Amino acid sequence: MCGAGASDWTTILVPIVVILFLVEHMVFGGLVMQARTQHGIPFPTMYAVPGSPRYYGEGMKPTDSEESKAKPDLIQYDEAFAFNSIQRGHQNMVENAPFFLALLLVAWSFPLFAGIAGLLYIIGRALYMYGYSQEPGLRIYGAVFIYPALLALLGLTGTSMVHCVMGQGAY
Repeated sequence: MCGAGASDWTTILVPIVVILFLVEHMVFGGLVMQARTQHGIPFPTMYAVPGSPRYYGEGMKPTDSEESKAKPDLIQYDEAFAFNSIQRGHQNMVENAPFFLALLLVAWSFPLFAGIAGLLYIIGRALYMYGYSQEPGLRIYGAVFIYPALLALLGLTGTSMVHCVMGQGAY
């Protein structure tokens, strides 16, 4: 990719997309941690269950702060729903990350198109997460970007394969 004479800016577009994807992934993980703290969801609980005990932090009892005095000792339905929506948005990203990254890296032989598809995917992921955290049905607005981007990467990957089989060399 970046051998001698490779001065075209498009050759660095895919690595930029990978970096942006990893930053987005860390930001989404931070949103999950923030929601976990805000709603008192204990580790290692992956999804909150209404009526389960609340976690108050290291050594903190429910009566130690004004904020915790106002909250019941059990997780309420609306808190569980809010946390689970954010957690699920991030978890969906984690589940699909290997598929996206594999397609992106194989499609790198077409750096401009792979980079554009990757950027659309990242935008879609942000919209997906935002929508899911507001109301799970709103995640559809992100899917409008995610799935066409994945289809484009799949097509580019197939084209790379055909070029290799025909001896044209994808790279």
